[in-house]
Amino acid sequence: MNVGVVGVGLIGGSIARALKAHEVPLWLDDASPATQAALTALQLGEVAPWPTWIGQVDAVVLGVPLSVESDLVRHMVPAMRAEATLVDLSSVKRPVQSVLQWASERVVVLSLHLMAGRETRGFSASSPDLFRDCAGAVVDIGAGFPPEEAVHWWQAHLGTAPLSRWTIAEHDDAVAWVSHLPFLVSRALARLVERKRPAALALAGPGYRDTSRVGRSDVSLMRPMLLANQAVLREALVALQEEIERTAAELLCEQNSPSEGT
Repeated sequence: MNVGVVGVGLIGGSIARALKAHEVPLWLDDASPATQAALTALQLGEVAPWPTWIGQVDAVVLGVPLSVESDLVRHMVPAMRAEATLVDLSSVKRPVQSVLQWASERVVVLSLHLMAGRETRGFSASSPDLFRDCAGAVVDIGAGFPPEEAVHWWQAHLGTAPLSRWTIAEHDDAVAWVSHLPFLVSRALARLVERKRPAALALAGPGYRDTSRVGRSDVSLMRPMLLANQAVLREALVALQEEIERTAAELLCEQNSPSEGT
């Protein structure tokens, strides 16, 4: 299996490092000169623009932002081998559903979501063990699930936990609750404390750091996902507000204790 990776940042770079550990031949394309230099120095694979190698590889991994994926797919797929696999890693699937369905008429499409993000970004933050035992989804983009052997190959080479199967609607609903909502809560907490009680940060321990960490993710990367999933996310935010009020009522109201001697 020969694999090309377009967009070699945190996710794409971690995939490249994991595949390199399995001695998978790699072709790598990233727009950043600094990343290109790092990839060349590490000798992870052949570093070159994707049009020069797209017809030679068995699979192409897209580690690019959601905002550019659709256009890139439409340019790349006609140049891919008919039996090749296009691996989509987008965190929200509805915005790319139509282009992935179009692509599935020409190549095999494997739409994955690997739940292993970090608040840091870029190739320098990547790791061959980023996906070790992480949860992940295989998403039916409307053309049926990909062959089981293809799913198992990626699961084994990346070291993930068994990948669960989802429809697009189920997947995007779920990530609104377990990914996008935590980001907004974490970001709100960090901004609130920094604005209202900045001196209190001198006492911030692991609990605060863990709770506010994910909210420090790059907003420019998160915003397209949040906007694409905003209908479900707004529902989740309303439910969260109700739950906070319910929890506060339970824990902050004084309980009437029995009188002594009764």
